[in-house]
Amino acid sequence: VVSCGLFSSALPATLRARKAGALSEDPTPAAVTLINCLIWILYASVIGDVWIFGGCICGVFCNAFNTCVAIRLADRETAQRIEAIVCVGLTMVAVSVMVLGSSVVIPDAEVRVRLLSNLCQAICLAMFASPLVQSWQAMASRDASRINSALTAMQLLNGFLWTTTGLIRQDRTLVVPNGASIALALVNLLVKLSLGRRAKPRGPATKVVAVGA
Repeated sequence: VVSCGLFSSALPATLRARKAGALSEDPTPAAVTLINCLIWILYASVIGDVWIFGGCICGVFCNAFNTCVAIRLADRETAQRIEAIVCVGLTMVAVSVMVLGSSVVIPDAEVRVRLLSNLCQAICLAMFASPLVQSWQAMASRDASRINSALTAMQLLNGFLWTTTGLIRQDRTLVVPNGASIALALVNLLVKLSLGRRAKPRGPATKVVAVGA
């Protein structure tokens, strides 16, 4: 439930942008999260975990929608960046299905699970690192209004629950990226608390929204 709440947290902003016909947030994290969720669904199918699958299938729907809207509304440079992420990411998912999801290339099931686990950790860490952009922008502008408090709280809660689950299961694949997400969420929270809601007059700001696993 928490994972679904985290993955769907960018939907309100996407719906507002769709209605206004212009983006107000950086859509790059949505594309990264889409690929992340697809890779984790493959991992869930290999280890037979319905909980991971349930949370990530919600993430696929929400971030596929966010990404489609972003490509339609984004400027040329942003749209090209999103297209590159999606094309490379989907190709990576397809290769992973053949190489890591079947015995065609790597017969040893244990080796396949280990490699898929490492891939999941890498892409999940990349996804959770995106809030650092928010914090950097907030510190540079002395304006913490760019940091989404609800999203930060959801990421913190999501990371805590999945890290705890990973520790109980002794599953490093869950512990490493979600433990890192806790640290990254705390960075955002500390910046938010230290700067408060002081806003400095600037041009139109671009938010960067991070979506977790």
